[in-house]
Amino acid sequence: MKKMYYYLAVIIGSMIVSGCGGTSTAQDQENDTERVRAFYVDEPIVNLPYRCGAKEGKTDMEGGFLFVPGEICRFSLGAIELRTVDTRKLKEGDYIFENDVPTAALLQSLDMHHMYGDRIEINNAVDEAMSGLGVSRVPATYVERKALLKKLNERLSPSQCSVQDDAAAIAHMKQSILSYPSDKVHLTDPAANWLDQPVAAGGSLSVRDWLRETRIYTSEVPTAVKPRQWTLLAWSELGMHCMDGADYSVFSLLPPYSTLKAQLIVAGASPRIASSGVTVSYEAMAKEDGTINTGSQTKTNFWQYANTLFPNLGTTPLESDKGLAGKAVQQEVPQSMEFNNSQNLFVAEGIPTVPFSDGGSYDPYPMVKVVARDKSGNVLAQTTTTLPVSDEMDCIRCHGSRMDVLEEHDKNYPNAVRNYEANLTAEGFDYNTSGLAATASSGTPVLCASCHKSNALPGSGIEGIKPLTEAIHGAHADRTDPYTQDSLKNGNTRNSCYACHPGESTKCLRGAMGSAKKDDGTSAVDCQSCHGTMEAVAQQGRKGWEDEPNCQSCHQEGKRYPKAVTDLFRGTLRSALDKRFATEQTLLDPHGPRLYKFSSGHGGVACAGCHGAQHAIYPSGRPEENQQSIDLQGYAGTLRECNVCHAEGTVLSPNHGPHGLHTTDQRWVDMHGTVVLRNGTGECKSCHGKDLHGTALSRTGKARRFQLGVREQTVTFEAGEKVSCQKCHNDKGGE
Repeated sequence: MKKMYYYLAVIIGSMIVSGCGGTSTAQDQENDTERVRAFYVDEPIVNLPYRCGAKEGKTDMEGGFLFVPGEICRFSLGAIELRTVDTRKLKEGDYIFENDVPTAALLQSLDMHHMYGDRIEINNAVDEAMSGLGVSRVPATYVERKALLKKLNERLSPSQCSVQDDAAAIAHMKQSILSYPSDKVHLTDPAANWLDQPVAAGGSLSVRDWLRETRIYTSEVPTAVKPRQWTLLAWSELGMHCMDGADYSVFSLLPPYSTLKAQLIVAGASPRIASSGVTVSYEAMAKEDGTINTGSQTKTNFWQYANTLFPNLGTTPLESDKGLAGKAVQQEVPQSMEFNNSQNLFVAEGIPTVPFSDGGSYDPYPMVKVVARDKSGNVLAQTTTTLPVSDEMDCIRCHGSRMDVLEEHDKNYPNAVRNYEANLTAEGFDYNTSGLAATASSGTPVLCASCHKSNALPGSGIEGIKPLTEAIHGAHADRTDPYTQDSLKNGNTRNSCYACHPGESTKCLRGAMGSAKKDDGTSAVDCQSCHGTMEAVAQQGRKGWEDEPNCQSCHQEGKRYPKAVTDLFRGTLRSALDKRFATEQTLLDPHGPRLYKFSSGHGGVACAGCHGAQHAIYPSGRPEENQQSIDLQGYAGTLRECNVCHAEGTVLSPNHGPHGLHTTDQRWVDMHGTVVLRNGTGECKSCHGKDLHGTALSRTGKARRFQLGVREQTVTFEAGEKVSCQKCHNDKGGE
């Protein structure tokens, strides 16, 4: 099969099958109307086979299973019966908590993501392989479990299981159980010894006592505010997509290929991410000045040369205004997005957006409206965002023309096409052996990634030739910007990057980091602060688009460092032991669990859903990109108000919000002293600072007013004010 080099990264996950299978009788059909939903959890245990009565199914993305009250439910893997549950005491929304150590350790070991940070997901292949092994009981010890997983991994390709020891399993179970409302948790093994061990969140209290005496998650406060039923988040995957612009007749670095993502959250007392029974679409939207972008085909000649640039398209011309992945450009007619199970969100990949409005004006930030509807077409929620795209990544700033680029390449590498003619021909490229300039002059544009591997175009390139990012950055690191006379390897200004990347007009770095200033008014964060200089980006062995900075390089130990790299010229990232803000804690990333754009966090919500896309971290310098946050929480910036997804008054937590955030309402003020007495102030210092005087991480998003208990006094925090203990307490530990 030929390489599909023209697609950007496509993540293929296992399909989660929910509540299907088994025999169906008239009685079953009657019982369907009586079935209720409960959850089998350590973390949510996903895709696990079960049978309730005569009905078979698999647990859904929240560990949910369906039953008629009074039925016996059996959970199994192959011939192993993991758990039998009598549902007579179960109610809608209850949680069956797997706290038998051998069973929980086995399930954690079988997690297909090798990590159980937000759910334990069992691949269909694991159940099939387990059946083939004929094992009929849960391994009782680590040694037995290790032996079983060794045999299991031999049947799986690639190996998907990573054995967990009992100590790690217990530690995880103790942490997990704090995430569920105590009045709804049913312990599968109430006699488990570890329940009497101390739990970190409870100080000297046992897990059992913590469940019985100190849980604070079930408090409810009446509210007159109409609760939000649905929350829709949308963002552009890259924060800015680069393309060649109007002319593809000579060569191409990147095609028009923007990717839009969205998550629909069922809001309420127990929010969850909606994956079925709904549709999500995108459509063009006019800006306040009336400009709109509803098409691309008339604004670039890409479609004229698409089949030549990407021969795997075949001979059938690429349909006008359709992208390489089959998605249409944003239009006045809504276009569908598809749910991606592995990413747990809706995706429209490869939208062929270009940076020109219908009126011809330059617009690198065309707006789209994203709408969620039910099966009947009723609107559930809608939001707006941008599809940022720029053609500033061009060469004519230094080269006289695009053809001049190919002529220079021919001078330096006169036999490039001739030496690799067989490789190129095998992939469908018909290049003139006289050189690239001759190829383009004869009407065949050159795709740079046909020879130089680009991870933006998976499967591209020829082995033995420098990857595209290494070749381009390495060749130009010692050059001088003809406009400013500055060296392009200058590490102290983003202008050396903006000479080629978007750019002086687009101003791609437009988010919170891009607007950060030093005391003298100069930029606190430049492109090199995260990526290093051109020499760093051009290092041999660096994987372009994959070896990127991560959040914890700057955000750690209650600090925000202005540079992610400790060596600008090597691009060495600062190491971090503090994982509170780490992308490593997330699950879904085809390049290893690190890239921000594939990362998720609290409740499985994508990091970009709350923080915005990279280079445009909220608040953005573009007002249209802040509107989503303003609509949801009343102000621009990171989504941080619990009631964006949770029903008002249903959440009260000391550390189970995003990144360990506590609740920020009056109830937290009333009870936070008890938490501090039990746990101390160690956790507080991550955001409030070592002296508890407040840091940038403890700034309020909006003005807040609190009652100070029996003192019958109030305290007010202005929007953006750092929250410190000293606001209400003196340094000597007074009132």
